Amino acid sequence: MTAANPNGLYRAACAAFAAALLLMAGCSSSPQLHYHTLVPLPQTSTESDTGNGISIDNVSVPPQVDRSELVIRRDVSGLVVLESEWWGAPLADEIRSALATRFSRAGSQTTSMSVSVTVTRFDSVPGQYAWLDARYLLIDHETEGGSRLTCNTRLRKTAPDGIDPLVKAHQDNIQQLADHIIAAAGRLQADGATAPCP
Repeated sequence: MTAANPNGLYRAACAAFAAALLLMAGCSSSPQLHYHTLVPLPQTSTESDTGNGISIDNVSVPPQVDRSELVIRRDVSGLVVLESEWWGAPLADEIRSALATRFSRAGSQTTSMSVSVTVTRFDSVPGQYAWLDARYLLIDHETEGGSRLTCNTRLRKTAPDGIDPLVKAHQDNIQQLADHIIAAAGRLQADGATAPCP
């Protein structure tokens, strides 16, 4: 029977200890989270909320993207959940906040109006586009029975490479949707339920 080599045992122990440290580091480390919002910064230093605007009854989004993490499309049918890229609030709440901010900053006089928004498509493809399809229902509560107008909007904004440009493209889409709703509210107020969509 031969005696164990002390140097060999020492090297084996060191290697095992180093491997254990690497394993612990891998388990304890997590990707840094980045948070994004659909509410844009004011365009000018003097722009502020007026506190007025169309009230928002409800906002709903497709279940595939109804989560805290950003979800992007890949290839024809693939979806990728970006574990380190999060919305600052649930996506429906982010859209609601962005719309409400735009309504308020626009100083809309249609304060008797309320709107419900159903987002039917919210696609994100970095380096290509941000796509938004939405249907909205406006109600004028000042008219007898509440005049109603339902419209559909499709918006597609080119998005350069990267997550920040993609989020900016979504911000632009939401702002454009808000402008469509404001225009439709003005038509509903002027022409009633026979008003055409923008």
